[in-house]
Amino acid sequence: HTAGIKIYDSRQVKSMTVIYGVSVSLAKSTQVYESTITAITLLVVAFLSYYIKKIQYFTWFSSFGAAIAMVLMLCGQDQPYGQYLAQNLIFGFSNGFFIATSSALVVLIAGGNLGASAVGLVFSAKYIVIAIFTAVCDVIGLVDQLLNGWVFLSFYAFAFLCTTYVMFKTK
Repeated sequence: HTAGIKIYDSRQVKSMTVIYGVSVSLAKSTQVYESTITAITLLVVAFLSYYIKKIQYFTWFSSFGAAIAMVLMLCGQDQPYGQYLAQNLIFGFSNGFFIATSSALVVLIAGGNLGASAVGLVFSAKYIVIAIFTAVCDVIGLVDQLLNGWVFLSFYAFAFLCTTYVMFKTK
C-alpha cells in the first residue's frame, strides 16, 4: 500500500518530462549547444524512466543526477577547461536533470491523475505549477550566480532527501 501516494504510469511521466523539457529547450534556444544537451539529457532520462516504474524512484534518480551535475559545475567553474563547449555540456546536463526533478516532484506532490493524452497534459491547469516553479528557479538562478551554485545544490539535496524519505515510507 502506498499511503495515499499514487503510482503513475511511467509513460505519462515520460511524455510530461519530454514535452516540458523540449519546450524549455526551445525557449532557451539562444544557447544552441546548451539547449541541445538539455533536450538529449531529458530524452535519456525519459527513456530510463520507462524502466523506473514508480514515480518516487524516478524523482530520486533525477534529483541524484541533478546533484551530480551541480557538483560538476561547482568543481569546474574555476577551471579554464575547453571553456565554451564544456560549460554548455555541464549546464545542459544540469538543466536536463533539473527539469526532470522539478516535473517529477510536482507530479509527486500534486497527486491526481496525469491524463492519458499529451494534449490533455499540456493544457492541464495543474501543470501551470511547473511553469511558476521554473520561473521562481530562474530568479533563484540570478541570485545563485552571486552564491556560486550553492542554492541549486541545496535544492537538489532537498529533493533527494524528500524522495528518499518517500521511498522508504511507501513500500
